[in-house]
Amino acid sequence: MYCKNCGQQLTDDNNFCPSCGTINENSANANQQNFSQENKQNCYAGQSYNAQFNNQQYANAQTVNNQYLGGKDKTTIAILAFFLGGFGVHNFVLGENKKGIIKIALAWTGISGILALIDFVKVLTDGYVVDPDKYF
Repeated sequence: MYCKNCGQQLTDDNNFCPSCGTINENSANANQQNFSQENKQNCYAGQSYNAQFNNQQYANAQTVNNQYLGGKDKTTIAILAFFLGGFGVHNFVLGENKKGIIKIALAWTGISGILALIDFVKVLTDGYVVDPDKYF
């Protein structure tokens, strides 16, 4: 079985993809359906299985949020985009070399400054998507 988000191979006992954190629905459904009465008695602190499952989802969401921007610090990327974004420095830091080269080529026109300002706003609003294969 493979993760529907990133394609990494999963085992049946994986509730979440270890690479991207996507929920393995086949495993989660199987675990929820096969959760026996004796296991319900063993739940920690008297919580139900669903509460434990939701706690796992929350912990997983925190991990995914920490991987935003390829693991780079949001504040650092925002500062680079604001001050040096016209030269594509933040793109090179994020591994988006194609975008960085295009911004260097367009730096004399001022267009790259506008693109950097757009990137700055996207980084601050968590709308920036790191994709090294896209030009824009």
